[in-house]
Amino acid sequence: MPVTGKVSLSASDAGRSEPLPLQPTELALCQGAGTVGVSLQLATPTEICAALAGTTTCSQAVRVQPGAAAVISVTARSPSPVPNWSPVGQVGQPFTLTLAVLDRYRNVVPGYTGTVRCERLALEI
Repeated sequence: MPVTGKVSLSASDAGRSEPLPLQPTELALCQGAGTVGVSLQLATPTEICAALAGTTTCSQAVRVQPGAAAVISVTARSPSPVPNWSPVGQVGQPFTLTLAVLDRYRNVVPGYTGTVRCERLALEI
């Protein structure tokens, strides 16, 4: 008799076995079969696992690619912070500025070939 019920779904990083976000987390079976589309959000080799009646079966690692560029992350760091400095340092002193192009899930998009325009902002007090 074919199984009818719900299968629990999960995902993990294939290299580290850490849990990863997965939607949906259940699959309904009808006469022993079911199909579901899943959404994976982290660009890392991922194993998708299904559990039913105490038995868990996992897929081979699926290579998840980052999505299209959506945002630019900007971080700034001063080489040696001193009290009363701004978060990036003191006027006239060097600091590190890092730009990263990210997809909508915050994965780095490698090989981005678009243009990023940076401007300075002068504040007067």
